Amino acid sequence: MKPRKNNIDSFQTELGKVDFILIISTDADVTKLGDRIIIKTLSYFIEIIAFDNLKEWVREDFSVETSMGWIIRVIKINDLKEDISIQCLLNPKDENISSDIDSGEHLNALWIENDTYVVSIGTEDGEVMKYRAKVNDWMPSRFQNVLGYQGNSELSFTNYLDFGLNTTLPELRNGEKIYFHYLVATNKRKKSKYHPNEDDISTNYAVDFFKETIIEKLKIKELQLFNPNTTK
Repeated sequence: MKPRKNNIDSFQTELGKVDFILIISTDADVTKLGDRIIIKTLSYFIEIIAFDNLKEWVREDFSVETSMGWIIRVIKINDLKEDISIQCLLNPKDENISSDIDSGEHLNALWIENDTYVVSIGTEDGEVMKYRAKVNDWMPSRFQNVLGYQGNSELSFTNYLDFGLNTTLPELRNGEKIYFHYLVATNKRKKSKYHPNEDDISTNYAVDFFKETIIEKLKIKELQLFNPNTTK
């Protein structure tokens, strides 16, 4: 079966619309419950939690105008195989918009800009995923040998697109669970408060949060994934 592109959610910015997309090799049932989206595929149960209060978590001196985030939590429910990838992708509104890789320690991020605005899209890098695998924190421990950071080459399930990020879901075993997130922040272009000869990079800081911080800030319950009818 040809993979199906499912536009799950979106976020409008000054540079264009950011789409949150699932590409699945089989059919999927999608149910929206408030800020949660429940997706049942042939072999996976997927919970997506959208939130727009990310900008409230950053320091005042690194404030951003708007923000959006998506948590993706997945559990394998049988032994069948299927291919799934997740994308967070900006559709630039014109040809004057450019992008560049803007990663840092523990962060995979993309910097997107024109003359007046900037958008950052970020997620955890392979080093953070490796740590979570070591402690079996929503990352199967058997993946710790294929994740990490080596020189300038990151070993991760996420790769860069021209204007976004793509995460390929590794094949899980029945009962295994995995977590990813995407964070987006926007600002007007301006000079840094602390380095006047450089651009302000507050959006980069805003998309650099760990899983444990996001879960704590949103007060998400562990059992929420397993019961589609519960709420936060």
